[in-house]
Amino acid sequence: MSINKMIAASIGALLLLATPMWASAAPESGLSYTATVAGQNVADASEAHPLVLDPKHQTTVEITVTNTGRAPVTVESIGLNGKILGLTLFNVRTAVSLAVPPGKTDKLAFKMDISDLDGQATGLVAGSFSVRTSAGQELVNPVVSKVEGSLFSVYGLFGLGLVIITILAAVDTGLAIARGRLPENRFRRGLMTMAPGIGIGFVLIFSLSALSIWVPTGPRWIISALLFAGACFAAGYFTGAPDDSDELDDQPVEVEANFEGRHGIGTEAGT
Repeated sequence: MSINKMIAASIGALLLLATPMWASAAPESGLSYTATVAGQNVADASEAHPLVLDPKHQTTVEITVTNTGRAPVTVESIGLNGKILGLTLFNVRTAVSLAVPPGKTDKLAFKMDISDLDGQATGLVAGSFSVRTSAGQELVNPVVSKVEGSLFSVYGLFGLGLVIITILAAVDTGLAIARGRLPENRFRRGLMTMAPGIGIGFVLIFSLSALSIWVPTGPRWIISALLFAGACFAAGYFTGAPDDSDELDDQPVEVEANFEGRHGIGTEAGT
């Protein structure tokens, strides 16, 4: 399989995995909460003010749960996750036991172990903070986290892999151009030059995320990838030698007809 086909297959798989960044379940009737992670309010965790997660230190989580319903509610776990392009990078969940009677408010503080994040992610990552009850219902709040992990984490190595694949695709296309081996068909030529364009778009997306510049949410990364792909496809489609169908109307057509007359057989040529 060629480099261009490999990168096209990879991008197709990522597009299929591009599900919404979080699926918020309907909150349990009468239950609400406020929470902080390392002193930062979960409700305010955005791209401008992300939750700072340092894997080298344990993180303190404080939560206040209010039950305005008619039945007691027991919170059994608290979770924090991060996703990129629909893929889960990390999912930390801590078991707790917080029983809140009807019409009451209760608080809980605990240490969340996020040491594994050092090898899983780095940079800005979108995800969610969730509170799960013993009844199986879940309150989900979207958050943006800034993970101070290693560049050699799974996320960092995935980005490095994209860089290598993109370079190989660009070299493959460059050699085809230098040797005059681009397909004559315009559409096939556009597809060939589109592959490194998609790779460049994804490398840019991962780089900006790892450098904590922006969060590659669904609409953002899809639009960015399509823009680079479209530009490189157009470059291949509208440049280079025209294909045979383009040249057909510009060349004279010579017609040679054989005919059998009354006095013999002969030929007649025309244009």
